Amino acid sequence: MSLFRSPSAVEGHYPKEKYIRLMKFLFSLFVFVVQAAVAQKDLPGFGNIDQADFEDKDCFFDPGAEACKLIDWGNRYYTRSTDDPSSFTAMHERRVRIKILKPSGLSYGNLTIPFYSHNNDESIIDMQACTYNITEDGKIKKTRVNKSAIYNNRINNQYSEMILVFPDVKVGSVIEYKYLMRLKSFTEIKDWYFQSSIPTKYSGYQVRIPALFHFAIQPLTADSLETKEATITERLMIKGGVVTSTTVQKNFIMRNLPAVRNEPFMGSARDYRQRLSFQLSEIDYGNGNVVNIRSDWEDIVMELTNDPCFGMQIKKKPAGTKRLIADALQVEGIENRMALVYNYLKKNLRWNGRETIYCYEGIKKVFQKKGGSSGDINLLLISVLNQAGVHAVPILFSTRNNGLVNTALPFINQFNTVMALVEDKNKFYVLDATDEYAGYHLIPEKVVNTRGFVVADDNWRWLEVADTLHKYKVITAVSGEITADGMMKGDALISSSGYARKQLYKDWLEGKEKFIAHQLGDKNIMVQIDGLELDNLETDSLPLEQKLRFSTALSNTGGHYYFNLNLFSALSINHFTATERRTDIDFSFPQEYTIYGNYTLAGNFRFEELPQDISLVMPDTSIVFKRFISHDNNSLNVRISVDFKRCYYAAEEYPDLAAFYKILLSKLNEAIIIKSKDP
Repeated sequence: MSLFRSPSAVEGHYPKEKYIRLMKFLFSLFVFVVQAAVAQKDLPGFGNIDQADFEDKDCFFDPGAEACKLIDWGNRYYTRSTDDPSSFTAMHERRVRIKILKPSGLSYGNLTIPFYSHNNDESIIDMQACTYNITEDGKIKKTRVNKSAIYNNRINNQYSEMILVFPDVKVGSVIEYKYLMRLKSFTEIKDWYFQSSIPTKYSGYQVRIPALFHFAIQPLTADSLETKEATITERLMIKGGVVTSTTVQKNFIMRNLPAVRNEPFMGSARDYRQRLSFQLSEIDYGNGNVVNIRSDWEDIVMELTNDPCFGMQIKKKPAGTKRLIADALQVEGIENRMALVYNYLKKNLRWNGRETIYCYEGIKKVFQKKGGSSGDINLLLISVLNQAGVHAVPILFSTRNNGLVNTALPFINQFNTVMALVEDKNKFYVLDATDEYAGYHLIPEKVVNTRGFVVADDNWRWLEVADTLHKYKVITAVSGEITADGMMKGDALISSSGYARKQLYKDWLEGKEKFIAHQLGDKNIMVQIDGLELDNLETDSLPLEQKLRFSTALSNTGGHYYFNLNLFSALSINHFTATERRTDIDFSFPQEYTIYGNYTLAGNFRFEELPQDISLVMPDTSIVFKRFISHDNNSLNVRISVDFKRCYYAAEEYPDLAAFYKILLSKLNEAIIIKSKDP
């Protein structure tokens, strides 16, 4: 669940009329307080470190881990002031203990906790942290993090982060911290993640919910989940009177959970972490009066349309855009007009790297500052497009890095970015002006072949944003001459289109060295580039053509020389060598590679051994590999094609994919063997 959200929609993202009715009822009736529960009885207290914590040199249930969470405990509860009955606050307590197992785990000694600080909606009111080490005489040394070493960093006018660095952290150290956060939002409980990027020995979450609230709790777990529930009756003195309240306490515990690590071509790690999800479903007013508080997606559209940081921004006409709008109105055709506005804003606005669906400071200021977040820039884009006669509406996404959206739960905070949707006859365009490297005809890479939520009053809906026109497509033509001294010299023409063009264009703008490294790949680092020319660099609708002059010394042993036909290919490395895989494979888009080669030998060489023609097809026909070779006395012609027709494979399909990929790469990288002719 995303941390980022709108100030106007912070209270669980329920429609305003429902929220106002709820608040009035609570302020007039609900007068109780629930104190924080004591720590779990089966856990050692904060600071109670045992010698046993230092004995393990590895994680027994996830060997090889760089660090391990010994304890991850959370507690959500509610308080009410004894002085002000209308003051009702949610509290979140968190405690974490980590054992450092390897040098790569030392980074966990740098802690950053983000929070939503606008109007003090979230504030960290207490923080304690310590490092523990074993001394030479076998005693436990405790080093506290001084209060002066704990910093609050304001990211912008909406968000802040608490930063601290643990002292004296080394392999074998145990670090521990706990904090208390106050939240104004009491109708929303954030997801609790039992798993993380390192293994977790014990993860527990306790929620103490007033009986008034009925939360739907959805465990998304595969391993054993321990649950406990109790009803607690408490009494509170309020202005000379005594009030009795009932609270439901629920405890959830999981143990010995392996890490969810990043794997090649996976989506968001969050999608694979076992967790709890919470949704406020009903409010029990008593006497059988139970009100359904669930929102639906139509409510969300209404809320966003009237949100001053979302829908109201689209209706504004920021000063400074009149010239751009006037120029666009002179252009014939929706597509051309759209392209002009999109390219101008993409070129003149700088993205600050932050994803959000809202524009907090206003699109007028965004245009003046020439940059901002994804919400800032793309809501401005939608506004200008509409004023220029191009009908555009917002479309919300959760990017691949952010995770999947549960369409059954109408929560705004599942989304982390907004883009512009333009529909013209039987075509649609998804525009993201934060991506300076992509053309308007490509669906942005971070959301292509996913699902977006269209925020339109009269036509809100879910939209599958599949790109059926564009692939990651590379065509390579190589002409090489093997000289008498065992060198290969030649030319290569590489045509990159679709998503391949976009990635290479980004590499080019970031530097020539990075561009060349991308073309060569790790396998071909001994190839010397002697010349490079690029065509169609500024025309994103055409393939990016690269003309290379290259040379390389052939490997040789015992009078035999070797060269590889798979030059200048992104398919030189096998990313699927692991014996098992826990996450799905997401290539983002289909891929198509074609290699043409023509090689001639100097007169003192002859072909010793040539690979055979071959055609390999995955059982489901989703990947097709073909190679055709012909030769005469001193020349060789080759045509290789690899077609990835699918871009998504479930984790259960990994064994078949990995087995095929291994064969594919071995055949693709088979060497051509030549030998010096006998005297």
